[in-house]
Amino acid sequence: MYLKAYHFTRVMIYIHKLDQLTPGIADIESVSLIREIKSETRFPISEEGMKRKFTEFFVKELDIAAMQEALQNAQPAIDEIAALIEKKDPDFEEVNLLRAYKLVNEVPDSLMENINYAKEIFEWQNEFLIEITNVFNGLANIKSSQELLNFNERLNKIFMKILRNDEFTFKFQDVIHEGHVEHMNDLKTILPQGFLFKILIEEELNKVDFNVIQKRIARAKLDAADRIWNGVLEIKKGVDKAYQINMKMIELSVMLYSYVKFFKHR
Repeated sequence: MYLKAYHFTRVMIYIHKLDQLTPGIADIESVSLIREIKSETRFPISEEGMKRKFTEFFVKELDIAAMQEALQNAQPAIDEIAALIEKKDPDFEEVNLLRAYKLVNEVPDSLMENINYAKEIFEWQNEFLIEITNVFNGLANIKSSQELLNFNERLNKIFMKILRNDEFTFKFQDVIHEGHVEHMNDLKTILPQGFLFKILIEEELNKVDFNVIQKRIARAKLDAADRIWNGVLEIKKGVDKAYQINMKMIELSVMLYSYVKFFKHR
């Protein structure tokens, strides 16, 4: 007897943000997953079967490397913006420089926390496979209420590890979340449009394209803005990767939740 290799539809229907995971929403998300679990599961469940099942949710070394590289690019970009603010150059729009500084400067602490979280999950993944295999096989053969309590405690520890929380919600406030993603997307879009530079009234009224406006700006200043934009592009890669990891941890939790419901009601 074994657990067949198979594939679920991974796109969650109702959960699209990190703050949307709740037991009630997980119940709804689990309905179709449980049907597939029921049709495909064979006992005893093997560790290899669990590996095939859950590996796609796992953190990879390349993911961590991408976040670390982004973190390395954050400080030079922050320093470059800070230097421009300090110069008070009339060709630059100070309010927009301050805005860009704020958006980039909010990334490093949260990204560092996300890196630490990803490393912790990465180092735990093999242990997780062993533990979840044992727990699932145990749940399928519960003989007493005390055994059920013991397995519940083991499951709670797994969920706490993944969700960073002792409740069935994802603790996202101190890691990369939707705000960071949106801000990096905004900067990616507006920086090439001359966001950092002062636009003259007549240029604004006549809706002059920045490709024309930049002809009056010294090359060194344009280069500084380009360096900031390139830094943002690199930071964005790490921010996107961190957010992807966080969403996958929620997907993993929903999948585990579906398995638990299946075992407890079979």
